[in-house]
Amino acid sequence: MYQVLACGSNGNYQLGQDDDEDQRALRPCLFHVEGEPQPTTSIQHKPRKIACGGNHTLILFENGDVFSCGDNEFGQTGHPESESVVAAFKRVTSIQHKFIDISCGWDYSFLLTEGNDLFACGKGLKGELGLGIHVLQATKPHLVTRFDAGVRKLKTAVNHTIVQTSNNKLYGWGNCRKGQLGNIEGSLIKKGAIWQPTELDFEISPIVTFELGREFTVLSSSDGLHLFGKSNTDVQELRREAANAELIDAMWSSIHFKSHHTIKSFGTNTHGQLYDYGSISGDFEFVVGSEHGLLKSENKVYAWGWGEHGNCGDVKNNNTAIGLSSSIDDATDDGLRSITFNYLNVLYDGSEEVIMIAGGCATSWVAIYT
Repeated sequence: MYQVLACGSNGNYQLGQDDDEDQRALRPCLFHVEGEPQPTTSIQHKPRKIACGGNHTLILFENGDVFSCGDNEFGQTGHPESESVVAAFKRVTSIQHKFIDISCGWDYSFLLTEGNDLFACGKGLKGELGLGIHVLQATKPHLVTRFDAGVRKLKTAVNHTIVQTSNNKLYGWGNCRKGQLGNIEGSLIKKGAIWQPTELDFEISPIVTFELGREFTVLSSSDGLHLFGKSNTDVQELRREAANAELIDAMWSSIHFKSHHTIKSFGTNTHGQLYDYGSISGDFEFVVGSEHGLLKSENKVYAWGWGEHGNCGDVKNNNTAIGLSSSIDDATDDGLRSITFNYLNVLYDGSEEVIMIAGGCATSWVAIYT
């Protein structure tokens, strides 16, 4: 069996724990499972991906089910709009298909079926839904498009989405005012946005992978990283340092990549978002949320960055254990310490095997095998 643990921002029940209080420690999420009289914390199928909007969450499982919770004012959870808030995770049944991928923007979601049909639900005023300029809200999932090749990657930021297909084409839509969708023919742009899936041209080939920030897109190709859109990152330094990047991820305002035994970061550092916390022994993995990061090493999970809503845990849980260059003593103001985690703070050190970590909009997620 599996459990999904979560902490952080929870004002709209987006942690799926049947309450709306922010959490500074990981707690099990609740799931409405068929045949169970009450919501349960144990689930049979392995979680594959967790996608987080501004105040709602989707979880994709290995059997093709998607469960969702949180704010549903615009139908963004995939459940009927009449249920304005989904307090514990419920299976999305409005589409009778198995799903292979999910993503979320601020007030909207995408669900991709095994037949390469992409569905959108929720609200998007800047072309985010991809349903055309006259569709600003979909209170139930609507078909956006069927891709003519398998989807390799689906990513959504706050206001834009990019899809990479198996024939290495990129399709995108949403806000493009800052150039985050590359070179777009002018007639396709209405009100600063692209309103339907459009093949993108970044004049880079071949593209290996990509990541999205709040107003930018970072592309990885055979000749390094390329940045499009608005970012305060030093592009030349980024390209120089990322020549041998193994894994890339992006917060709203910064870019991070795995390099040998550490993580290198570029961009905004107002709340400790840029990793500068020493080398890491052994193998490790990391993910990032809106403005914080999670690091898994030897079955422990650490958090760093902006933890205003409890998404980086509680300062009382600190346990410097893997060669940190800074510690809790570096932050002297109690208020600052509760928000800025400019060190690695232990978020999970239990005995159960950690199978996945994920970061959302001021939320943190740890899936374990029980």
